[in-house]
Amino acid sequence: MSERTVFVVSDRTGITAEILSHSLLTQFPNVIFHTRALPFIDTKEKVVDAVREINEAADNDGARPLIFATFVSSQLFEDLGSARGYIVDLFGTF
Repeated sequence: MSERTVFVVSDRTGITAEILSHSLLTQFPNVIFHTRALPFIDTKEKVVDAVREINEAADNDGARPLIFATFVSSQLFEDLGSARGYIVDLFGTF
């Protein structure tokens, strides 16, 4: 069974991102997901810390973490884009 690190990152509570990501991840029963919630990432400094944590997971795991993100601020979302993970923008469509 494979394993994957997942980050749920939001500039608010992250509840929407957690629920949606959980629904999507249940479609892969043969993968063990290690989920880390990062709520209230609402400043550039907090995004830098989040990116550092995501990149450390990428280094430790040897695989790109999945990142489910809900940001109202397009600038903070853009800053998150420097992380070495696969980002799923859950609000981008709207």
